[in-house]
Amino acid sequence: METSIGPSEQRRAAACAMWALSTLITTVSIGLALGRVGGSNSPAFVAMVLSGLVLLLNATGIWFAASTCPRSWLDRLVLCGAHLIAPVLTSCAWSDGGWSVGLWTLTMVLGGVSGGVAWAVSTDVPASFVDACVPPQASPVVSASEELVDNGPSLPESPPSRLDADVRQRSIRRRLDDAESIELEWLAEFPPGEQQVTLHIPIAPPLNTTPVVECEPLDDSEVEVHVGAAYPYGLRLDCRRRGDASSAVQIPIGILVESAGQPAAAA
Repeated sequence: METSIGPSEQRRAAACAMWALSTLITTVSIGLALGRVGGSNSPAFVAMVLSGLVLLLNATGIWFAASTCPRSWLDRLVLCGAHLIAPVLTSCAWSDGGWSVGLWTLTMVLGGVSGGVAWAVSTDVPASFVDACVPPQASPVVSASEELVDNGPSLPESPPSRLDADVRQRSIRRRLDDAESIELEWLAEFPPGEQQVTLHIPIAPPLNTTPVVECEPLDDSEVEVHVGAAYPYGLRLDCRRRGDASSAVQIPIGILVESAGQPAAAA
């Protein structure tokens, strides 16, 4: 069967290439600056051009990465700032006063930390999860006096490439005034030999605010469940089983999602 790469994966790959190239150029720029501080006649103009190219590559990578995930403008601003700290500091280094080796070391440390934070933020939500933000059977919002129970499809054996949305068993969504709550029952499927699995659970339509999440296994105390990330449009749960992992098991996970806040006013 032929496998195709979607636009989200292509944009993310382009962003990775941009960041890898900008890291290489930043390294060259820092090397030129260190040589200049040491007394050699390194061409400052070349280093400035390289720093400007780093800015352009980082900005392009940020745009590609932001287009793969439904981020708010504040999230994009933080992501942009984290990426641009290193090249901006590199560009500022070409002052007539010169920089010491200690300041260059600080520049490299700040650049590494900011790049790591930016990378973690940009790759926190995988593209396949974003593409699955609208599940096959979404649970509409109902009033406090009503409940909609969604019994998911039966669970015959199926290929491992299916989305997590295919293994949902039950969901109830309620709204009372400006608060919403969602009760979910999800299956954590452990293949033979695997002790840890990650569940990506979409929420559609998205909540108004970042939710508070509680989760626990419903019938097996040997499984630990932790909330890896919570967004208005979805959750990431990390499930780990202890003891013998030689056999495949399916563990139902109970999840309670609570969110408070008024929806944004329509323009």
